[in-house]
Amino acid sequence: MASPGSASFDAEPFLRAAIFALPDRNAGGITSFLFLFRFSEACLADDTPTTLDVTGYRCPMPVIRMEAALRRMAPGSSLIVRADDPVAALDIPHFCREAGHEARRQPDQGPEEWPICVFLVTRGPNPA
Repeated sequence: MASPGSASFDAEPFLRAAIFALPDRNAGGITSFLFLFRFSEACLADDTPTTLDVTGYRCPMPVIRMEAALRRMAPGSSLIVRADDPVAALDIPHFCREAGHEARRQPDQGPEEWPICVFLVTRGPNPA
């Protein structure tokens, strides 16, 4: 294992352990822990897209849930949306185009008789 400060040191296991060890209340002497938690969150952020599974939901719920998820994300973040509502295959790209996000259709998943459409949505610079 490399030493802290070296180029090959992997801080992620330490930061994950620190996150789980932190108190979840913000009172008394917790301010320094809160800073460490926020610093840890930023260090652990990666480019892996979040997945939103809205299978079983019907129009307009897939788009409403996607919009809510996009509002909580930073601009440029990616979201994988899985939906089995046939209307969602039209609604999701339409909403994204109107709201300034990018929606790229991915290969369908699931059985041919009831496919699950998959979109990779990248949040635009404006709120959803």
